[in-house]
Amino acid sequence: MASRIMISPVVQTTVGDTVLLKSKAESYCDLGFVNFFPSGEDGMNASSWVITLGRASSWTAANADPQIEFLFPVPGTVDTPAELRAFLRSNTVGDLTVAQRNNLQAVFDNHGIPRSDFTLATTGAQVLKRAIGWLMQTDHNYGMSFEF
Repeated sequence: MASRIMISPVVQTTVGDTVLLKSKAESYCDLGFVNFFPSGEDGMNASSWVITLGRASSWTAANADPQIEFLFPVPGTVDTPAELRAFLRSNTVGDLTVAQRNNLQAVFDNHGIPRSDFTLATTGAQVLKRAIGWLMQTDHNYGMSFEF
């Protein structure tokens, strides 16, 4: 079992006569997920992408999907919200491999998320806050009151 923090596109699904919006990443999260999903004043999506914190027994299918972009790896030993908070606050960009740092830079650049102030000492919490904050800046139904 492992957790990941991902960016993926918004997709539609139909339940009866109702069209629902969801993150593409959640379809890979067989052990649970939470989405940071921006919405406008009318309740409709305000962005074409969503940040998902998800858990899965296997990421093989998600790894093969080019629309799933991984932000920050989370070890399988992280099991509770308190452990996730501690992990994100104590692990830094400098703890990532070069390939993971390059991926993080590419994801931020692809989505226009500023990162010029990031250093090797930037924590995972700061990375996630930046991504969520940038995504949610157009969300009229969301306040910036979250804390990791």
